[in-house]
Amino acid sequence: MRIRIFLFLLILILNSFSGFVVEEFVPDAERFVRIFIMMGDGVMLTLALTTFFRNRSFYGVKYFGVFLLISTITVIYNLDNLGLMAQLNGLRQPLFFFSSLVVVHDIFQSHQKEKFIQYCTLFLLVFAIAQTPTSLLQFVRHGAGDDVGGTFGWGGSGLVTQLLFLICFYFVVKFGSLDNGSSFGVTRALVFTPLLIPCALNSTKITFLLMPLFFVLLLFSKKKLYKTIPFLLLGLTLLYLYTEFYAETGGGENPRTIFEQSYLERYLLSNPTEPSGDLPRFQRVTIMFRLMRDDVGLLLFGMGYGLFGGGNILDAPRIMRSLHYLSGSKILLFTVWIQGGLTAVVVFTGAMFSFMRSKPISHHTIKRFNWFVFLSLVGMWFYNDAILDRTFAAITSFLMMWISSGGIEQATEDMPIEPAVELAEAVISR
Repeated sequence: MRIRIFLFLLILILNSFSGFVVEEFVPDAERFVRIFIMMGDGVMLTLALTTFFRNRSFYGVKYFGVFLLISTITVIYNLDNLGLMAQLNGLRQPLFFFSSLVVVHDIFQSHQKEKFIQYCTLFLLVFAIAQTPTSLLQFVRHGAGDDVGGTFGWGGSGLVTQLLFLICFYFVVKFGSLDNGSSFGVTRALVFTPLLIPCALNSTKITFLLMPLFFVLLLFSKKKLYKTIPFLLLGLTLLYLYTEFYAETGGGENPRTIFEQSYLERYLLSNPTEPSGDLPRFQRVTIMFRLMRDDVGLLLFGMGYGLFGGGNILDAPRIMRSLHYLSGSKILLFTVWIQGGLTAVVVFTGAMFSFMRSKPISHHTIKRFNWFVFLSLVGMWFYNDAILDRTFAAITSFLMMWISSGGIEQATEDMPIEPAVELAEAVISR
């Protein structure tokens, strides 16, 4: 099991930091890094498949098995258009998510669970801290926008924002829960808010949704209403500062108009001339249905995996080149459906949200984190396809399994949480 933990963390580190390292220091090594990433995909898939039997009752294994079946049908159905190798290459992304889910669950069932949680928590702290200097460097060079992707490199701004809110909430729950998990400590929560600095530097619009959701779920106290006031003031202050900073750095946009109907229609549905040449997110969905027309096979099993990849290690087939205009800011609903069909959408939905059906949670702080993860994943279906990113998939799988295993509830069965909190604060203050 220690070897499995080592390989999982090694693959996670490679995927988390290789983008920035390649862009800034060794751009000529990009092809070799892609080969290592492909090898990591193979290792993760192998780790998952070798645990199928002993984890056969786990929902992740069941959804993985169903996905393997329907993706096989998809590959066969689209052999003439995409070929075998291009589709197998494209399958690496969704298979990585399913593999991560199974591997993390397997480790959580072992005696190495607590060590694994410690290692992952340390990684998340290092990863989150590393986003600030890397994002600051990119912001100084390029200004706010997609260029500010932290350790992901160019185009990773949305991924960084989503992950930092998830990681920050995880730390607040793990080290800031008070009164047997009924509420949060304001000072302890405040310690982790600087981790959100890159969210201002990259000026992503999703922050206007995630930040209010983040603080609303921190607000409520089971016992005393006055405990919500500091969180309310903190949330309003940070949202105001972000709004003002966005107005100065977000390309001249007025952030107060972002949620107006006319802006949303133009941004999501009907603006054919985006400054970046990128199609609106939901316009891709309408184009997808026009491409599929009345072909029931395409609607159910998709047009094949790898439609938006290729050209780096493998040559891109003709259909991939013809659909290149659909690349860019894709929502998960579009990416999964056009490649794997409605059947893939159903399987992904089950695999992503079944953690909500885990054993009853008594700690209110974990319940709130549970809902934050859930709502973040729901939003992804209509914002981007982050779950197909390897780093995002691995981290989210860890958070899902941590919630399912009871989170801090299990820790408090064996020892009080106060020493753990004091230790965390001591580490951070150094």
